[in-house]
Amino acid sequence: MKNKVKWTMESVESEIMNLKPKRKEDIIPKGMKEPKFKKGRPKKLDTVKTNLDLTEVLIHELDDIANFMGTNRQAVIKNFIFNGLSEYYKLQGLKNDRKSA
Repeated sequence: MKNKVKWTMESVESEIMNLKPKRKEDIIPKGMKEPKFKKGRPKKLDTVKTNLDLTEVLIHELDDIANFMGTNRQAVIKNFIFNGLSEYYKLQGLKNDRKSA
């Protein structure tokens, strides 16, 4: 049986501080341009709603990151998934045909 990590509020805050981007360049992946935001609602792509069970600690971490970045939790989750998929494709030597988040 694996040892469980016991998180304290202090260790969570410390981990969040370690994960926070220090510079603007740390937020935008290398090779990608800074996004240009357009006014109005974006066109909806075919989306599928999913339910995801997350722990309270993870929710607090995501909320802290979202507040720091000036966005919402959903955008943070989508970006983490997008970055993870991009890294996966890169490591596998596959072409990423994904259009947008």
